[in-house]
Amino acid sequence: MSELNSNLVKRGVWTNLDHGSVMGQVITTDTRTGILVIAILAVLSSMGTAHLWHLITFAFHQWRANGRETDGLHRQQQALLRTLPTPTSLIADTTKLWWSWRTRTEKATVATLATILLALVCALGSFVASISSSYVVTSSDLNVLVKSPSCGPLNLTEPKWESSYISSVNSVSESYARECYGNGKSSSARCSVFVRPQIPLKREDSACPFASDICASRSPTSTPAITFDSGLVDLNQFGMNLPKSDRVAYRRRTTCGLLPLDNRTSVVEANDLAPGVMWDITSQEPLPGEQLLMIHYGTRSFLSDWKNTSGIVSFARANRTYVYGLTGWTHYSNAARKENGNFFEPIQEMERDDADVALIYVTMNSITYRQPIDDLMFSAHRKIQRDSPQKYTKGTFYVADQPMSVVGCDVCTELGSLPNNLTAKEFPQASAVQLSALDLLVSASYLTPISNSAILNATTRLSPGGHEMHSRLPDDQWTIEVKGWMSYVFASIQVIVTDYAIGAIVRDPQAQEYHLQPRTQGEKALCGLVMMRKDGGFLKHPLTIPRNISVFGLVFIVTLSCFIVFVDMLLLKFLIYLSNFRKALAPRIDRWIQDGVLQLQRRAYEARGEGTWTQLNKDVPLTGANEKLSDLPVESLPSPSSISEKEYEFKLRKAETERTFINSPPSSPISPSVSKEMVFSKDKISSMEEKVRSESLET
Repeated sequence: MSELNSNLVKRGVWTNLDHGSVMGQVITTDTRTGILVIAILAVLSSMGTAHLWHLITFAFHQWRANGRETDGLHRQQQALLRTLPTPTSLIADTTKLWWSWRTRTEKATVATLATILLALVCALGSFVASISSSYVVTSSDLNVLVKSPSCGPLNLTEPKWESSYISSVNSVSESYARECYGNGKSSSARCSVFVRPQIPLKREDSACPFASDICASRSPTSTPAITFDSGLVDLNQFGMNLPKSDRVAYRRRTTCGLLPLDNRTSVVEANDLAPGVMWDITSQEPLPGEQLLMIHYGTRSFLSDWKNTSGIVSFARANRTYVYGLTGWTHYSNAARKENGNFFEPIQEMERDDADVALIYVTMNSITYRQPIDDLMFSAHRKIQRDSPQKYTKGTFYVADQPMSVVGCDVCTELGSLPNNLTAKEFPQASAVQLSALDLLVSASYLTPISNSAILNATTRLSPGGHEMHSRLPDDQWTIEVKGWMSYVFASIQVIVTDYAIGAIVRDPQAQEYHLQPRTQGEKALCGLVMMRKDGGFLKHPLTIPRNISVFGLVFIVTLSCFIVFVDMLLLKFLIYLSNFRKALAPRIDRWIQDGVLQLQRRAYEARGEGTWTQLNKDVPLTGANEKLSDLPVESLPSPSSISEKEYEFKLRKAETERTFINSPPSSPISPSVSKEMVFSKDKISSMEEKVRSESLET
């Protein structure tokens, strides 16, 4: 089964109902658009995480701003938080503060650790958010809707579909069943074509589905048959994208057992058959003296002259064939299907009115074994002495105990036979989509019965070219074969369901002769409800490769990022407004404002007696119009405790009078430094210096 062509992928908005009506909304687009969306989401997620960090930093600063006296490390950390650094910058700067203060204050490590941990967690969160935003756009293993102009059902009344379409379906489904229905999970790209790589089957031992003496006994302690039951399988597991109101469940229960050949065979001369019968069986005319083994488990339709003959083996041809043979037929018990003709009529002991009956024949031919085989289907204990077919060795070999093994199966025991046509009369409550889906399931089941399977797992153990088997078969090999046949059935249904949407003409160029355009509203709706998997790894035209965009992820990231940015921009203004009514908030908000870089700079200039400052309770303090400020010196004023009061007053006045203000602007009643604003002449400054210095020396 090849990957779906990009031209058959539906583009636009649709909903993957397996993931829900909200989480399943998807936009299928091309690579160029997908790359653009990834870039936009990366920018938005970066903005969102940056502003979220601002909010976290603000909350952390407010939590620490308790108004109590504390050390310089705490004050510098508060000032650092007020600058709203990035998480990594905060880690670096906080570490620098800790290193400088580690010997000057108690519990410097404890005071630093909380800040570093908070910044580290937020940095990792930002990293994860940036990566996660790219997962909104999926570029591989996509679930896509099929959109094809060739969508439609098959005309099963047209005889040409059987020879052309079924042969192509069988070749695809048999290889898919071998590769993708094994015990383990296959990594093959072939197994990624369908929405569900395989339909699980439950195995259980069971009684013989026919008369008790028909099935061969496996052992005295085991039941003679095995059952494979799919349980109720939602049609969406076959690739449909049906809403709950249109869901359809499918169940297939098959019980198989080995049928003994004792008293069920006879030998006849090939020339005794009616003219042309031998040609129908072997595509050759009878050989001189050729004998045939007749199997008596029913009557084949083309052997009506030979009653109770369901299978034939040519001894001459079996002796010249070095691979296994596999054939089968199905009898439908549904009255309408009986009228259309059955491939065979089973014996009375195998007849059922609640199930369809299948016979599968495995011809052993001239295959030899190095070891005896105890499995009931491939039982081989007869010894022969001869050279190996490749002339490499000579010795004892084993051949099959019987030329053929027969497996009898009933399909859907107690569930009923496969119906012919389903109409609203049988299902009056069904919607148009459900009726079309049911009709599709019935057609798929009819086209690929278990008797059509050509899978025989024992073939993989044969030497190159057939002839002999070197390894020993397990004692339950026949159950492995039955499971392989059931795998073929479900793989075929998967293929046919998706072929409905793609169009049979994609698989068979002659399908125009038996392909129908959708006729009913249900059939038309079904054309847009089939999903397949797509790897997205085409080498040709890479910009046309489909990409899936999660609508929920897209809306979530855009909405959340914009909301966080909006909150970050307005939160402080709202809290300042709220503090007018809630006085308890005012001190902490004031500390956030006063720890700002611009307010700290304003305080430094005020300490030097410069500037006429306004807007002291806002983020940006202002000076008078066109007012000039000098560069702040590196050296700071000494504290009063380190020198005498007179000398400190002298240094303070000197710092205030380093500049001569002529025509100074009027003092501001708001700034505390305005009361110290004065205009001095150079002579008066010198006399003041001498006076203060002499008073200081006397002291």
